[in-house]
Amino acid sequence: SYSGSVTVTESNGEYLFTWNVAGKTFTGTGTLEGSTLTVNWGESESVIYEVKNGGKLLE
Repeated sequence: SYSGSVTVTESNGEYLFTWNVAGKTFTGTGTLEGSTLTVNWGESESVIYEVKNGGKLLE
């Protein structure tokens, strides 16, 4: 198991992600369609979140 933090900022409809996990930093950009936020971070698989609680929670 691991823990970390993420910072999300929105700019012109694009979401910028910075994850800090286990002493490493990763970045990505995301797009929102409905309640699905898809983040490309340079790997073959995207990270997909469901936006909940009025935009306050990502699962």
